[in-house]
Amino acid sequence: MFGDWARGVAYASNIIEDFQNWVTGWMDFGMFVGEADGDDSPIIINKTI
Repeated sequence: MFGDWARGVAYASNIIEDFQNWVTGWMDFGMFVGEADGDDSPIIINKTI
């Protein structure tokens, strides 16, 4: 899963498409997770940084 940009590209495309259709905001509850929480979110945070 790490190093594969397909999900990130699809995620960004969905956000861009929404903004092109006059959406006024964007929120994703599960956008960020730690490395131990799983890899189902678009951004995985390394807590050592």
